Amino acid sequence: MADIRQVCNSDFPAVIKLWKEYMDFHARLDPFFQRAEDGHQHFQTFLESVFEHPGWQLLVAVNGEQISGFGSATIYHYPPLFARRQVGYIQDLIVADPFRRQGIGHALAEEMYKWFNTQDIDRIELNLAATNNPAREFWKKLGFKPYTERWVWSESKF
Repeated sequence: MADIRQVCNSDFPAVIKLWKEYMDFHARLDPFFQRAEDGHQHFQTFLESVFEHPGWQLLVAVNGEQISGFGSATIYHYPPLFARRQVGYIQDLIVADPFRRQGIGHALAEEMYKWFNTQDIDRIELNLAATNNPAREFWKKLGFKPYTERWVWSESKF
């Protein structure tokens, strides 16, 4: 089983590598997810910007010396139109292909739940690609259910 811990600066290269694999996996499901040539640089800039932010949690799963997973979570603030203003939001949960189905994703999610609990968050949201059936099944097993749908139309016939 992997050890789950907070991300360190020295983890960034391994996390970026995982992110590239994650994006390439999604691009095979839907070409929209094709990453920009410099997308990984923007992702690293994002990681650096939230690295020490108290409203973010960045985690890695470590097997021996190898980073096998990554997770990021934040507190999302809804506009004042809604009675519930804050929810937990899972931004990323990535497990490297050779380490899938070993409980690493579940362990990362559990650490996020603990953090959300310390923030008095009792609702957690996330987005997932409609074509990512393994992710859909994973999140269902953890008790998540759909509550909204996002639709897209990509033809330019206006």
